[in-house]
Amino acid sequence: MDNFNIVIKQIIKKSLFTERQIEIITSMGGGPRTISRGAYYRQRGQAKRKTEALLYSMVLLYGLGILPKDSMRAAGAIADQISVIFDSDIDDTTAREVLSVVEQAVDRAMGK
Repeated sequence: MDNFNIVIKQIIKKSLFTERQIEIITSMGGGPRTISRGAYYRQRGQAKRKTEALLYSMVLLYGLGILPKDSMRAAGAIADQISVIFDSDIDDTTAREVLSVVEQAVDRAMGK
């Protein structure tokens, strides 16, 4: 799937979502015309359930003190940076640098 640059593809690989689910929930999947209507709505439903479960999980882990205090703020900052490069064409060197920074930020947010 060519809708995502290398950075976004690598982040998706480490996420709970498939590229197809991300395409569907970002309206890049072209709707039910590109796959069967049933498959489209099934994947859309799965993505919505995963998103809800993820949010509840983050709240739970933060509330139990498992995620460090600044982890939610750090996740927001990382997300803001990623949204800037979402539609960007970037070369391999820049992609590696961006992924390294993201990984470092996630490690810090996890208290590593």
